[in-house]
Amino acid sequence: MNTIKIENVKCNGLTGGYGNATLSVRGIIQTAISVFRMRHDDILEMMPHGNYYPGPRFKDDERVTDRICSGLYEAAIQQVTNTSWPAHNASPEQFVEIVKVIENTVNSISGKEMDALILEGMRDCAEADHWYQFEKQWD
Repeated sequence: MNTIKIENVKCNGLTGGYGNATLSVRGIIQTAISVFRMRHDDILEMMPHGNYYPGPRFKDDERVTDRICSGLYEAAIQQVTNTSWPAHNASPEQFVEIVKVIENTVNSISGKEMDALILEGMRDCAEADHWYQFEKQWD
């Protein structure tokens, strides 16, 4: 079974095209995020050192899901095609394989790995929230 190593998933904004590739796993991820929030009160303290703000992206499970799905998509593209986004470089056959890799990954990861994936998505959202809340004021 072809899967992505969770440590290879890096969330960095949104990549075009991830939505179609991740439709089948969105619900699983969003539910896991909701449960994660119930289990942890100190999420920002769990993140690596950085500039974070618990703004609208960080607080919205759907937005965190988007960041995670985008990160999964980019990691799957890299694994299947040996190239980075843009995905339109993937053939239709490769796109089918990308979808399978994402599905296999989400359906087989451990709870600890899901937590790491969620924290990565939340980190990306909290960094973006910081940027838009504070750093844009200085431009």
